[in-house]
Amino acid sequence: MTPVNAANLSDRDRLLKQNICVSFLWKVCDLQGADLRELDLTGANLTRANLQGANLQNAILQKARLGGAKLQGANLQGAKLFEADLNHANLMSANLNDSELLKANLTLANLQGAYLQSANLIEAILWGANLIGADLQQASLQSANLEYANLADSNLREADLHSFSFREFQKPTNLSHANLEGANLVNANVRGVILEGTIMPDGSIYQENTAL
Repeated sequence: MTPVNAANLSDRDRLLKQNICVSFLWKVCDLQGADLRELDLTGANLTRANLQGANLQNAILQKARLGGAKLQGANLQGAKLFEADLNHANLMSANLNDSELLKANLTLANLQGAYLQSANLIEAILWGANLIGADLQQASLQSANLEYANLADSNLREADLHSFSFREFQKPTNLSHANLEGANLVNANVRGVILEGTIMPDGSIYQENTAL
């Protein structure tokens, strides 16, 4: 066993036994390429962990702490990430199809080229997130905060972005100052969405009479 593989195994064991594996200063939590499929990692602390290319398919990561984690190319298909903290995480080209990201914190996360087909992002915080070229077909984004997010060239075909409203309770989907240039919004539901200062698919700045 190489030193690299030994370190990887040690970090995986630590995660399974203690529900924690973080990176700080000189210590790196190395879970690159690790097989973590279907594991229950509820509340796990994986702050700044290296999870590049890791297999987390159908893993339970409810309320997990993944701030600043490296998840490029990771497989998170079907993962349960309800209220998970993914702020500043790098999810470039990650597979998040069919994942549960309800109320997840993805502030300033890098989701460029990520796969989010049919993902549940209801009430997720995506403030300033990089979603350039992301595939969000049929994703649920009701009441999500996408303020200042970059959705250039993303695919939002048949995505549901409508603002939630029930009697006195209202929580709008916020796309203020977001960049939608080149985005595909065919059959997307954008009823009640806030679009103040939003760059539209044709490159224009949103006006009240602008058609989507």
